[in-house]
Amino acid sequence: MHKIASSAVDWNAIREDFPILREQAHGHPLIYFDNAATSQKPRAVIDALRHYYEHENANVHRGLHELSSRATEAYEQARRRVAAYLGAASAEEICWPNERILGCGSCLSSMMARSTSNSFLHC
Repeated sequence: MHKIASSAVDWNAIREDFPILREQAHGHPLIYFDNAATSQKPRAVIDALRHYYEHENANVHRGLHELSSRATEAYEQARRRVAAYLGAASAEEICWPNERILGCGSCLSSMMARSTSNSFLHC
């Protein structure tokens, strides 16, 4: 059996990563399943967003000033980390569309292009 499949999940430790799950709903610990509408954020994401808003809040790739440079470097560093984690050939393969619909459309277009021409559509 795979190591992960045979190990027990520590749900309490996972809940501790999500501050909102300390809330109560109708006198019971909050359980949240509505991820289609809003995903709850773990502490690491909340801390990263707070740091961004307090130290780097600027448009990425659009300015020559210090804050824009910081925001761009943080964005590109995140792309490099995700690329390494996923085993991508380069960070340029990592694309974060600004809206889910745009992302879904890009994926669908790529799949359709691949099915008809055996190559991916590049955006």
